[in-house]
Amino acid sequence: MNAARRGDLGAPIAVALVSFTVATLTISAVLLVMRASGRTPAPQLAPLGDMPWWGWLGGLCAAAYVTATFLLLPEIGAATTVVLTVTGQQVASAVIDHRGSFRMPRRPLTAVRLAGLSLLVAGSLLVAGSLLVAGSLLVQLT
Repeated sequence: MNAARRGDLGAPIAVALVSFTVATLTISAVLLVMRASGRTPAPQLAPLGDMPWWGWLGGLCAAAYVTATFLLLPEIGAATTVVLTVTGQQVASAVIDHRGSFRMPRRPLTAVRLAGLSLLVAGSLLVAGSLLVAGSLLVQLT
């Protein structure tokens, strides 16, 4: 849907803006309905002042991801875009778990987890249709 919107609007940044505007309106409506039905407490804004600097990275990462997706999808295709997204998230999550970053509990990067991540990376390269050789040379498998 968003790739088609890119064709209509002609600019990935405009598509990202539309996407985030719709998301903001949607989550606002959901919050209002849940508040009216008593299913969620009122948001507390005061703790935002004490939030660590990295607490704001979620929004920044989401904006970068959405914009990058709009840029990459027409160039590398849906399957490659999704597989690189999932692989990147899994590798980053494993590093965060291993280090205990962002106040997360530490979970060691065991040999089994590392093997799983390696298989995921290898599968991603196969889906992308390329092998990474010598750091930057891409050799097509097709």
